[in-house]
Amino acid sequence: MLPDVNVDAAVAGLIQSGYVHQGQVCAAPERVYVPRERLQEVIEKFSVALQQLTIGSPLDESVQFGPLANKPQFDKVMECLQVAHQESKVLFGGKALPQRGYFVEPTLLLANSLQDRMLHEETFGPIITLLAYDDVNELPALINDSPFGLTASVWSNDLSRALRLITEIEAGTVYINMHTFIDPAVPFGGIKASGTGREFGSAFIEDYTEIKSVMIRY
Repeated sequence: MLPDVNVDAAVAGLIQSGYVHQGQVCAAPERVYVPRERLQEVIEKFSVALQQLTIGSPLDESVQFGPLANKPQFDKVMECLQVAHQESKVLFGGKALPQRGYFVEPTLLLANSLQDRMLHEETFGPIITLLAYDDVNELPALINDSPFGLTASVWSNDLSRALRLITEIEAGTVYINMHTFIDPAVPFGGIKASGTGREFGSAFIEDYTEIKSVMIRY
């Protein structure tokens, strides 16, 4: 989030993309860098939105948040939550729900330092970690301090500043004021430990194509 961010729109977009399918989406946002002067506002609006999520059976169309996929994933997320309780500040959620199935609460964390493990691990679960920053010039280093590079997003009404930042972000897909939307005409894929190659677009075809050069003098 840049300092001029529309917090209402950003929180709504990150709630939708970060907790859809209980965070079990490869491109879901997991780390959010927030201007320090907007931090309390972001925390309050995130917490209100999470409190309003309807949790229950995915067979119920009125439900917005269901269980994790299976026991191994539940165990992994619970291990992440244990680490979060030790290293970070749990702002919302942070525990399993006492009902049948692999339910955990949608969770919001505030990192205490750059070394918090939840800033560096892919939980593949309903956990978003916030970190406050003081200067926009810090953002490229903060964002790129990760072994992963699938997607990133910039939330701002200052398109010029957002576009300049995009060139410095190490990710296969970068969104502005949105996250996780995919257009089949646009290549999708990551860099660093987020895989190789691309899906969709002409790049998808090229991954399955061997180029042959032929030269004939006749």
